[in-house]
Amino acid sequence: MSETAGRIQDLLNRQISLAQTGRTEEIQALADEVEQILAHADPAEFQDASIRESILMLHQRLGLTLGAAKNEAAEQLKGINRGKGSLRAYRDAYR
Repeated sequence: MSETAGRIQDLLNRQISLAQTGRTEEIQALADEVEQILAHADPAEFQDASIRESILMLHQRLGLTLGAAKNEAAEQLKGINRGKGSLRAYRDAYR
């Protein structure tokens, strides 16, 4: 495996770990780093199908992890909004 491919796989694994803990700003910084690496990479480094498949699998896993985190955040936001609605109702009822 080339050094470039190994570096990209490492960065994708780090992004997955960060996504599982909700550290989105750091995920974006690593994504920018991956883009920079790919912009200067030699396409020949990715001719091996197993390397491409491994990177693709990690990328898909990252997408699924980010999707799950987004769904979890949306559910938490719904709960907060329900709580705010309840507080408004109590406030209005006792005015």
